Amino acid sequence: MNACECVIRTLQFNRPDRIPRQLWILPSAFLEHGQALVELLRRYPIDINPRPLAVPELGPEWRKGTYVDEWGSVWLNLDDGIAGEVKQPAVADWPALDRLKPPPVPDTFAAPAEEILRRRPDAFVSLVGGQIFERLQYLRGSEALYLDLMDQPPELVRLCDIVMDHLHRRVEACLRAPCHAVQFADDWGSQRALLIPPALW
Repeated sequence: MNACECVIRTLQFNRPDRIPRQLWILPSAFLEHGQALVELLRRYPIDINPRPLAVPELGPEWRKGTYVDEWGSVWLNLDDGIAGEVKQPAVADWPALDRLKPPPVPDTFAAPAEEILRRRPDAFVSLVGGQIFERLQYLRGSEALYLDLMDQPPELVRLCDIVMDHLHRRVEACLRAPCHAVQFADDWGSQRALLIPPALW
């Protein structure tokens, strides 16, 4: 059973011959373990979106210091290889909403999907459609967003519409690519409960 078949049979509850493998590995793990981690991934190949078997280059979003994301929020990373935090949200106050410009959506996500399939023709390819709750936090800051969700100002609805329109266009672009699935990643919960009241969710 190849990687793609294993994932599909798992999703169908159809008795795959093993558990599919997928890891979201922070670059800091490669900085710490280097070639040893590469060899581990070679020994236990990833089934979903396998990465090249090499220590990756650090992109600007993974380097120590600040960087500005594609929406205009400023992030701070305290160390190389970890995910930072937004320190200057693009919509820190509501007048900034008038200046918000969503980033362009690529015409196609085919290139990264095709690159995975060139390396691993048997892989299961899942493209990222995006997220709404986390993106809203990145744009407003977490504390401000939690207050917004309780107060429900009209600007919040407008911001949600902007983010959702962008997500719709991303999904449409993903669906034009050679992929098996489109995934969404949003973190709505703590270790104990939802981050907002269940009825509001």
